[in-house]
Amino acid sequence: MHTQWPEVTPYVSDGAPLAPGAAHGLSSTVRPLIYGGVALLLGAWMAVFAITVSLGQEPAWPLRNISQYAAHFPAVYIWRAGAISACVLLAQAGWALRRRARWGLVLTVTTLCLMVAGTVSCVEDNSVHTFFAILAFLGLGALQGFAAHAAYRHTGSCGAQRRIASQPHAGRLFWAESLPPRGAAGPQPWLAGPQPWPLAWALGCAGVFTSVAVVFCATGGAMPWLDRVSRACLVSILEWGCTAWSLGFAVHLARTVQ
Repeated sequence: MHTQWPEVTPYVSDGAPLAPGAAHGLSSTVRPLIYGGVALLLGAWMAVFAITVSLGQEPAWPLRNISQYAAHFPAVYIWRAGAISACVLLAQAGWALRRRARWGLVLTVTTLCLMVAGTVSCVEDNSVHTFFAILAFLGLGALQGFAAHAAYRHTGSCGAQRRIASQPHAGRLFWAESLPPRGAAGPQPWLAGPQPWPLAWALGCAGVFTSVAVVFCATGGAMPWLDRVSRACLVSILEWGCTAWSLGFAVHLARTVQ
């Protein structure tokens, strides 16, 4: 016997109803934009590293900053084209995400800062490049914190679970619970898509902010036991690690948004 389930009533993250016709368009809009932006950034990232190292302009180890690999010709053209194109897509994704979560604007502002840091090379104006790069990393940390809070509030807390149990058909920001398939037995909510990882996202937020603090300490001379080469290598490892984690976070966020 098939069970006829009621229609979904969509809500934004603060509980206000969505505009008519905006119920199911978020994932189809945000997901390809984030996927495209991440693919462009990752492709440009790997390309400038391979080109610069193969031409002998920078060594593969000790590791250098991404901006140092991207500051040489001809890699600088590839990096700028990839970074600007990726940031345009990601900024649009953040602007679309704001329809259900106001913190989507953080993604837009962060990618605009990244665009400036990617356009102005560290050898052209290191002060401007460093300032906007730091803003971009702080924005990435804040974005993961906001997403972790929203994921916990919607799917992880006891109150959210009680709300889902009492309203199992309410549309939400994440693919946490949605309509069960036709013919499914029982009234329990049905797992409709990838689950958000609030704990992992919160750890990512803490990791990014901690890395920025360590970078400030290393460059400010607060680690006298490290020589100049070791400090530079540490800063580069933290930069590469935070960038890789943030790209993975963006992909997973795109998969969990409904």
